[in-house]
Amino acid sequence: MSEINTRQSIVAFFYARPHLGRDLRDHLRGIDDITHVVQKFLLGRGNTEDVAVISTAISVWSNVKSRLSLERELHFEVGDHDSEQEWASIDALISRMEDLPEFERKIQASMDSLTIRLGSSTESTEDAITTYGVSIDDKSQQGYRWSINPE
Repeated sequence: MSEINTRQSIVAFFYARPHLGRDLRDHLRGIDDITHVVQKFLLGRGNTEDVAVISTAISVWSNVKSRLSLERELHFEVGDHDSEQEWASIDALISRMEDLPEFERKIQASMDSLTIRLGSSTESTEDAITTYGVSIDDKSQQGYRWSINPE
């Protein structure tokens, strides 16, 4: 019952703040189905584009958390302390959202490193790999496993 009440509280929270809902939807439109991408990696079928998708998702996640925190700060700056109960569910949600800037940095470093090693900064990584004679699909069929090592 408490979970249902919490979910209803969150729905009411966003209903009362349509501007915030629009902002978050705009942020979230920028990411793919991350669950599907992670499943691809678990099956050994992830590729460089999937790594980029994960990096983008981490960035969007961080932006969503920042946007919620900013909204909270602005709300209490105005002096409306009567709605602290309204924020309780959102605060709980924010507290469970972990920042992953170091992981994102390592992903970006590995992607940059791969691009530099392939000698191309203007073409996509998959295009560059294909240019060197082996496509991503060929490597997947041969059982090639991607690894990320930013160091």
